[in-house]
Amino acid sequence: MEKSKGMIETENRQGIEKIDEVADGIYHVIYPDDRKLGLAMIRFAEFYESPHFQGRNFTFQDYARWYLANSQGGQKKGKFTYYDDWPGFNLPSRTLEPFYNGEFDPLRRGELELLDSFRHKRGEKFYIIASSQEATPDLIRHEIAHGLFDMREGYQREVLRVLKEERRSGNPAPDRLRNYLLNMAGGVGYAADKLLDEEQAYLVAYDDILADGLDTPDMRKIHDRLMPIFDRFFITKE
Repeated sequence: MEKSKGMIETENRQGIEKIDEVADGIYHVIYPDDRKLGLAMIRFAEFYESPHFQGRNFTFQDYARWYLANSQGGQKKGKFTYYDDWPGFNLPSRTLEPFYNGEFDPLRRGELELLDSFRHKRGEKFYIIASSQEATPDLIRHEIAHGLFDMREGYQREVLRVLKEERRSGNPAPDRLRNYLLNMAGGVGYAADKLLDEEQAYLVAYDDILADGLDTPDMRKIHDRLMPIFDRFFITKE
């Protein structure tokens, strides 16, 4: 992984450990644990990519009730398992605007902290990825792949070409992965317009595919095609 290109200093931190610029315009926000991470990121992330709340105004309580009723963990355990289910987050800077504009008031403490950390960059195009300090390199690679997909037109164009070619060739792996993503955590994970981005991120960072028994020669073939693209765009500054 490329060395950090810089750091944003935040004053009076309550949850954020540090913020590193891991590539041009891609900022990694690091929290001490998954609970503080999830508490801060939940409304930003679900406004961006939830299959139910995308583009909508909602409170934390609205989301928690829905997740408890619809997630696999909620249905099987009767518990709010969000902080265990989602150890990494990603979102483009444009997602922050409704929060800056007061559409999600009252803001929670972790939301205010994140907004204050990037207030000086308001109006610029950048990308936020977030994890706890315990995140694995593979998880961070997954989130960086999202950042590249949004911030680097060449990266997006090349990975979409690979996925399209593999589907046209009859490779069943992309559709198998898509079905997995649609059913993840009981189907509460991703809006339809985020699925291609998720496919490429899971295929670049392969640990989840291995852990969940999805590894096949067809799946690994796509991984092997995508990794050189990731390495080229992540290392090279634009």
